[in-house]
Amino acid sequence: MQVDFVRFLTHESIFARERTFVYYFHMEKIPDQSNLSVQDVLPEGKDVNSIKDKVEPSADNVTIDDDKETSEMLVLALRECGFKNPSKLISSVPPMWHLDSKKIERRIEDLKERGFDDPVTMIEWLPTIIGLTTDNIDHKIQDLKERGFNDPIKTIESFPTILGYSIDNIDAKIAVLKWKGLSDPVNLIKRRPNILGYSLENLTSKIEDLENRGFDVVKLLEADPGAFGISIENIDKRIGELKERGFKNIEKIIERLPTIFGMTIENIDRRLSLYRKIVDLYHLPVDPVDMMENDTMLFSSKPDKVMILARVLREFNVLPEEFTPQMLTKLLVSNLENVLVALTESNPDEGVRKLFKKIDSVRKEKISIDKKRGIIGAMPKRLEKIRRDYFRGYPSDK
Repeated sequence: MQVDFVRFLTHESIFARERTFVYYFHMEKIPDQSNLSVQDVLPEGKDVNSIKDKVEPSADNVTIDDDKETSEMLVLALRECGFKNPSKLISSVPPMWHLDSKKIERRIEDLKERGFDDPVTMIEWLPTIIGLTTDNIDHKIQDLKERGFNDPIKTIESFPTILGYSIDNIDAKIAVLKWKGLSDPVNLIKRRPNILGYSLENLTSKIEDLENRGFDVVKLLEADPGAFGISIENIDKRIGELKERGFKNIEKIIERLPTIFGMTIENIDRRLSLYRKIVDLYHLPVDPVDMMENDTMLFSSKPDKVMILARVLREFNVLPEEFTPQMLTKLLVSNLENVLVALTESNPDEGVRKLFKKIDSVRKEKISIDKKRGIIGAMPKRLEKIRRDYFRGYPSDK
């Protein structure tokens, strides 16, 4: 059934508290609406600024008290409650509130009773929580449940600012994400609640910036919602750096590996250099850039691992004519402990293909990491350098 997307979203009930809101989530993405603006998807008669970002704290919980505590007494009381910087907390709330330590203690208890583990950190994050009524907090928890947040307490703890947003504001942002093609915006927000911290205009602007750079935004955000928090400037910089190094399908690389933004270009260069040395050593007919494009796991391989694997190849006296690009990639993405256990149980004279069969056999045995480290620790003397390099690069965390 064809639905007029604009007319549907501008129905006032979409941002009201009626249950008609949930019908939206059963709609398919409507085509040919790509030129809509944020204003187009808001209720009739409202503009972007009419959807409040924050709920104003109520005066019911924080009252003016002529017999209020001295600031020194309040600081001491807040320290006893666990606040690390009471002065900052006091200075961040409106002066007319006249903070009272008993009211803050009561708010901490209110939050604990509702299942929040660390109310003090929540209040430090969002001091205006002190001014919200318990009814306001309870309604927000219930509203989130009704919209598919199965653990609203966890979601709010991850981003306490949610308590300061009106439910209209949250509904509008869910609607915009749905409009932009996200099939399950609630799940996206559960994984990255601070997405709700974007204004409606910034939310759509960020998505459009990513689309304009050739990204499949749905794939990118579903792979890692954290990519949404990366500035466009940093995205452009990383795209340029990868182009300079010969990478071609950069958008696909980033969609499969959004964590590439957390890597320094120096680390990427180091991996690329190590792969190139192995490729050149064995005269492999492959470009390391193509290897990394085809298997993005190679961007994450630890340099220590690559150097240990190079020693493994030397141990087997691998000849260029018996080694292929596919074998190199398989070795690089294999579990290192499995490789080294297989190495201790293999005879170099049997050839490298036998080693690969042994690696598969060890993988299927599902040996515990502790047992594998024990086997590696007992390597024969001829493998001493490999054993040493392994424990230096992968020390025990116990």
